[in-house]
Amino acid sequence: MASQAGRTQAQLSELCRETAAILLLDNSAHWRLRANERIDMRSANWCDRRKSIQALPLREPLADLLEGVIDKGQTHVQLYLPVGSFPRSPSFDFSVTVDGEPAFLIEKSRQAHIQARHIALLAKQAKVPMEDRRLLEEWLRSIVGFASSPWQDIRSHNASIRLRNYLNENRILGDQNGQINKRTINNWLNAVDSVTKKVRSLVPSQIDSAAEYPLLALPEFRKAFSDEAKVTTCLESLTAFLNEVKQKANQGDDAAAKLMGAYAASGIHWNAIVECTVPLDKSFLIETSEKRGLDLTAAKPWGRRYSKQPVVFRDARSNHVSILVTDTNVELTPRKTSIFDEKGVSLKGVGPDFQHSTREFMSFSDSGQRPEKIVVKLPLGASLPAAISRSAILTLTLTALVAFVVFLFNWLGAGGDSQLSGQDVGVILVPTAIAASLLLVRETSTLSTELNKGWVIATSSVLMMLWLGTLLAYGTNRISWGVP
Repeated sequence: MASQAGRTQAQLSELCRETAAILLLDNSAHWRLRANERIDMRSANWCDRRKSIQALPLREPLADLLEGVIDKGQTHVQLYLPVGSFPRSPSFDFSVTVDGEPAFLIEKSRQAHIQARHIALLAKQAKVPMEDRRLLEEWLRSIVGFASSPWQDIRSHNASIRLRNYLNENRILGDQNGQINKRTINNWLNAVDSVTKKVRSLVPSQIDSAAEYPLLALPEFRKAFSDEAKVTTCLESLTAFLNEVKQKANQGDDAAAKLMGAYAASGIHWNAIVECTVPLDKSFLIETSEKRGLDLTAAKPWGRRYSKQPVVFRDARSNHVSILVTDTNVELTPRKTSIFDEKGVSLKGVGPDFQHSTREFMSFSDSGQRPEKIVVKLPLGASLPAAISRSAILTLTLTALVAFVVFLFNWLGAGGDSQLSGQDVGVILVPTAIAASLLLVRETSTLSTELNKGWVIATSSVLMMLWLGTLLAYGTNRISWGVP
C-alpha cells in the first residue's frame, strides 16, 4: 500500500488485475457513462482522432473481485484498464491518459491472454462447453495476438500459394517433416471453411484477419507440430466449438450471439488495455488520441470524393461523435452524408440521428439498440469561396482558349488574317497569366490539394498548351508586333 497526496493505493496480484480487465471488458456500459469522440480531417493522408470517456467509480462494478482483497479505506487501485477498441490499421502518436496521468499499454501477449480469457467467459455465460479448454484458449490467444507483418511480407497473387509459403517459412511441421504441399493446405482450409463463412457473415472480410483465416495463427499457436494430422485435429476443435456457438446464436441466444461477435471482431479490431491507477470512489476521465490514415474514395474516376470514418458507437451508455473538416477550402455536403454498419448495410431509419453543417458532422445516441460500430460516409467538396475562385480560373482559361482557337482557324486559312496582332496576343496571354497566378496560390492543406488535383492538372495542361502555342506562333513569325 502506498500513500500519495492523501490517498491510499491498493496493489492487486497479476491474476486480480487480469480478472478486473475481463470484468470491465464484459460490460463497458456498466462503468462508462459517456464517450465523446472528435475526428479532425487535417490532411489528405491523416486525421487526428481524440476520444474522452467519462468513467464511473469502479468500486461497485468490481465489488465481488475486491471484497476481501483490499481494505475499504483504500481510495485507489492499480489495475489493467480497457480503454477502447481500435481497428487493426496503421495508427501513429497513440497516447492514453487516465485520471489526468499518462497510462501505458501492457505487452501484446498479455492483452491477447486477457481477451482470450474474456471470450472463454462469454462461452461460460452462453453455456457452450469448451471440451479442451487449454487448447481452445491457446487458439484464441494466438488469433487475438496475431501479428500481420510476417504474413504481409509474403507476396503472391494466389492465396493458397501465399499461405503455404508463409507456413513453410515458419516451419509449422518442423524440419524433420519437410514442406507443406498443396493438398495439405487445401485439407486445412476445408477444415476451417465454416469458420471463415461465419466470420464473413458478421464483419467485413479481411485477408489479414486470423479469426477469419485461423491458419494464419498457426505459427503463434504452436511453433511446430509432429505431423499434419495434429494440425487438422486442432483446426477441427476450433471449428466444432464455433459451430456450436453459431447454432445457439441462430436459436436466439443473446449470449452466444455476443460470443460469436466478439470472436469475429477480434480479427479486425484490438482492445487497448493499459496499466494505470484509478480512483475507486469518484468518476474519472479516460482520454485517447491517435493519428490514423484518411480513406478517400470516389464512385467514379472524376466523381465526388468521399471519406469513410469508422466509429465505435456503443462502448458507453451514450456516445457522441463529431467530425470536422479543418481546411476552409473544403466542406461537407449535408444531403449526401450516410451511415452504414461495418458490413456496408445502410442504417437509414434505424441508425443514430445526426446534425450536419458544411464544416462539421455531429451525432449522438443513448439507445441500447444502436449498432456497436458504424461507418460514416462523408462527401467532400469545395467550399463556396474556393468554388468561386475555381470558376474564375476556368472562365479565364476558357476565354484564352477560345481566343487561341479563333487564331488557329485564321492560321489555317479559314479567316481573313493569318497573323496575330499584339492585341490578339494580349487576349490570350493576359487571362492565362491571371489564371496561372490564381492557380499557383497555395492550398491551405494537402486535403484540398488532393480533392482539386484532377481539375488543377487539366487546367494547368490547357494553360501550358496556350503558352506553348503562343511561343510557336512567335517562332514562326505569325505575330505582327505594333500592328493594331
